[in-house]
Amino acid sequence: MKMGWSMDQLSTTQTEFNATVTVTNSSSVNAYLYAWIDFDRNGRFDRDEFSANDVITIAAGSAGSTELLQWIQYVWTEQQH
Repeated sequence: MKMGWSMDQLSTTQTEFNATVTVTNSSSVNAYLYAWIDFDRNGRFDRDEFSANDVITIAAGSAGSTELLQWIQYVWTEQQH
């Protein structure tokens, strides 16, 4: 699966964040897109950093499909700044 993406700069005052990705799955089976942002920079992708979309299925043989990834209701803590 190939992927390209763009995203806005993150700010610690944000509680919602979106990123748009363009994906291609040239295989003959579905592929799955998982997305995290390590907001607290602890080197782990914690459950609260997983995208609100959960898992996105990329259909077999798709080309240039656009998907919107979302993180909503995220709360920054002091250690994350």
